[in-house]
Amino acid sequence: RDAAGFSALARAAQVGDVPLVTLLLSKGADVTLATHENQNTPLLWAAGSNHVDIVRLLLAYKAAPDTQRNVQGDTALLWACRGGANEAVSALLDAAPQLLGLMNRIGMSCLICAAAGGHSATLKLLISWLGAGPAGLLDARDKFGRTALHFASATDNGAAASVSLLLDARADWRARDTNGLTPLGEATKAGCLGAARLLQRAWESEISSDEISPDGSPVPGASLRGASLRDAGSADGVASDGRCGGRCGEPPAEPACRRRQRGAGGGRQRGARQQGA
Repeated sequence: RDAAGFSALARAAQVGDVPLVTLLLSKGADVTLATHENQNTPLLWAAGSNHVDIVRLLLAYKAAPDTQRNVQGDTALLWACRGGANEAVSALLDAAPQLLGLMNRIGMSCLICAAAGGHSATLKLLISWLGAGPAGLLDARDKFGRTALHFASATDNGAAASVSLLLDARADWRARDTNGLTPLGEATKAGCLGAARLLQRAWESEISSDEISPDGSPVPGASLRGASLRDAGSADGVASDGRCGGRCGEPPAEPACRRRQRGAGGGRQRGARQQGA
């Protein structure tokens, strides 16, 4: 292994060298050797880089996708979701659907990782697998009380598409994080206006249905229009800390759309693949 702890197999998996990976595996290379700093195995490197042929090879050589985790508790599926590596996501779920229910050390689910990266196509794929996952996966929360919809609502790239998918899947737009913020509150604070409009419509639709009695007549005094944006914020006036869009297993960074609003840059978020070991 080199100074960073990369075995020949880990390096070949990272760069997508299928012939070399095939040769090394045939010679008995250890599929469990992890790099020093982040403890990433060859399977994590291949999955995060969407090298699907190598993912399949490693799985065939008994790389265990549900027990191989890095120092942050990320599985190969979480890495693939955070990077929008859809082919790798499909290969991992075909081999080990139980991965759907595994979270990292701060409670980030596969849906949260995909939403944090703004990967709507990955979210769509994961939603199609919800029936194979544990109950409550759609609205699973991280340690800060955030759901996938919270992350999607304040993520610069693809926020509206991701929010639309999650709302169509019946994600809970009322959920509040530990700061009391709903997804609409996150979108509003971050300046993600497309996502905010979708979430505002969800609030208004609920309010509209609440104003109609079972016999179809209006309910006296039930009109709450205009309250949703106020109610979407912090329940006790505590501002959001802006956690969203971070890498799996790391405290997420300030939303890119908020940075752009302030004039601090904030173009499209970079992919999740980490360059270090």
